[in-house]
Amino acid sequence: DKPSIEKKVYEDSLSATTTIWGNGYNDVADYNIGDAVPFKIVASIPDMSGYDGYEFLITDTLSPGLTLNEGTIRTYVTSARDSVLDSLTPLTEGTEGDYTMATTEIGNASFTLTFKNMEDNTDLTGRDDNYIIVTYTATLNDNAVIGLDGNANKVDLTYSNDPNSDSKGKTPEDHVVVFTYGLDSTKVDGRNSDTKLKGAEFVL
Repeated sequence: DKPSIEKKVYEDSLSATTTIWGNGYNDVADYNIGDAVPFKIVASIPDMSGYDGYEFLITDTLSPGLTLNEGTIRTYVTSARDSVLDSLTPLTEGTEGDYTMATTEIGNASFTLTFKNMEDNTDLTGRDDNYIIVTYTATLNDNAVIGLDGNANKVDLTYSNDPNSDSKGKTPEDHVVVFTYGLDSTKVDGRNSDTKLKGAEFVL
């Protein structure tokens, strides 16, 4: 079975808009520099029948304009992309039996979430739940691109794809973009707006 992965960003102006990923989540959002931006990763759990040592590696990479907020990463197992996560208990880091889940933060720009021997965790198999959802926030910082190019954030998934070998597959990258905007201003003579005042300083 082949898993999939999607990346979404929360747009507060769409908070009342229902999507299959939860209210307000889509592919683009607008924020001010200094704001904490909520992100959501939705990965489908594959059929792992026949595997002995299934691996599942989520790699998330932020643009230089986004700083990962330490300690905000949460991982859930759920039956729907749009589940209300407040009622769910996040998965626990570490090893239970042969199953391991570990999060590695790489600086403040990316992280990996690794599942090893995933088929040995009863939280992930033998139930109706078929999605792993990861949430976190990142702050839009002073390196943010202003304007239409925006600040991209990407994710991909590496996974076991052959129960008879260590072979791995990899999904295409999925992207979301966070936009921010600036205000261009020119100081001019108060009596003649065609006369620009070179070097003038002011506070807006």
